[in-house]
Amino acid sequence: MFVVVALVGEILELPDYAILPLGLAVLAIHFFLSPISIDWTLQLLYRFDWVSPESVDPKMVEFLKDLFRAYRIPVPRFGVIADKHPCALKGKLIGSGEPGFILGADMVLKDETGFIVLLYRQPLPIFEWVFGLLMLEQLIGLTVTAIGCYRRAPMPYVELLKVVTEQGVEFKCYIYQTRLVLGSIAFAVGILFLVLALVVGIKV
Repeated sequence: MFVVVALVGEILELPDYAILPLGLAVLAIHFFLSPISIDWTLQLLYRFDWVSPESVDPKMVEFLKDLFRAYRIPVPRFGVIADKHPCALKGKLIGSGEPGFILGADMVLKDETGFIVLLYRQPLPIFEWVFGLLMLEQLIGLTVTAIGCYRRAPMPYVELLKVVTEQGVEFKCYIYQTRLVLGSIAFAVGILFLVLALVVGIKV
């Protein structure tokens, strides 16, 4: 942030003593405007269904109300994102999501409301194949908790973050962390090239 402010100050030919106050002012504005911008961005990217507390899981509502009381915070509205939000499902694994493919790592989970496919994704396919070949058959028939992101499609599915058995054994997917790291690296490289381009432009 201060690098960008310094470059702007250089371009505008500001005195050196003005750079620090300008940087602090930009950080203060960023601090106070970030929550508002995040709220607006979420409303643009996602469709929210605003619901009353009574229509949400009673256990969750009671927990949140206790939390709000402890910190003396008014009970807010409940906004439910209709798509691509993390969810947790508990049920029995009844089979493979890719029947006939011995290396397939996807699973099918069934509970009292129906069934859904769980997508098991890793940064490299070989890790999926190892899981499908060595571990999947041992999980079939077990009751598990599947945590991931619900995806709407002609046939909805859950993109897994992890699967947890009743014995507490976890099988995690690291595709999200990989995307975050690669995205961060790409962003940092882009900023570096932008800064270098500005510096070279200023010198020229």
